[in-house]
Amino acid sequence: TDLTNKALLAAQQGNSADVLIVDNPVVSTLAEAGVLTTTEENRLDTSAIAPNLLAAGQSGGKSYGVPIGANTLALYYNVGVLKKAGVDVGSVKDWASLTAALVKVKAAGKKGITFSAIGTEEGSFQFLPWFWGSGASLSKLDSAEGVSAAALWA
Repeated sequence: TDLTNKALLAAQQGNSADVLIVDNPVVSTLAEAGVLTTTEENRLDTSAIAPNLLAAGQSGGKSYGVPIGANTLALYYNVGVLKKAGVDVGSVKDWASLTAALVKVKAAGKKGITFSAIGTEEGSFQFLPWFWGSGASLSKLDSAEGVSAAALWA
């Protein structure tokens, strides 16, 4: 937050940085304020960057930055715990089968599943795949799909 405020203030004072390294949620704020130049204006070739990664630095259909890294989420499981709980990993293919597997794991005395649910943008990032995986949309957070994703986390 402090970096964003300082970048906006520097731009207002005509003293913008030549290069900024920012988290992708800040791109739209800085782009809308006119702080950032597009990759096209900078003649930066982005053709070798995967579209889904490039999208993190886009706003309003224009690219303002390129990723220096990418976060990837994965679901890990303990084969021994699942086997003892009577869960066939191959049977877990959707929300219902995941929930059924978690019930068995919990009944066998284990935690079931754990999420990083810190109350920051990182926690939101961890939750979004579950939210979108349910078919929910950010334009209607309280949809049945969104509620089901939150219920799974709870």
